[in-house]
Amino acid sequence: MTAPSVIIADYGIGNLLSVARAIEKAGGTPEISRDPEKLAGAERLILPGVGAFGDCMRSFLECGFEEPVRHFAATGRPLLGLCVGMQIFFDRSEEFGEHRGLGLIPYLGPRSLAYLGTEGPMHKEDGDSEPTIADAGDDGCG
Repeated sequence: MTAPSVIIADYGIGNLLSVARAIEKAGGTPEISRDPEKLAGAERLILPGVGAFGDCMRSFLECGFEEPVRHFAATGRPLLGLCVGMQIFFDRSEEFGEHRGLGLIPYLGPRSLAYLGTEGPMHKEDGDSEPTIADAGDDGCG
């Protein structure tokens, strides 16, 4: 069986090597890319992110990733945002001022993370199996 391919968007925000190692551990084949066309055509796509929303979005736009990621999101293929990489899915943010996001998810103020069901830290329970890349199925939720 061929290991699933996962593109990790490199827009200067995020711990890319840690994400790549996690993908490998889960059985996938990571590729870090700054190429907007690769993002649009990816099998699976991860947007990492560390820092403030405005800085993240500015860097994302400077790399020309907005339209390719919007196109990708519309396909229903698995799309994962990590930390502020997930927050830019919202249409805006109020962190350190008001900033425009991608508009994939409506912003509901501070309740937005609760809206997504992520109001608390995620954790692994004793006895849970290790996650694999196959857990990121083809339903667009991986």
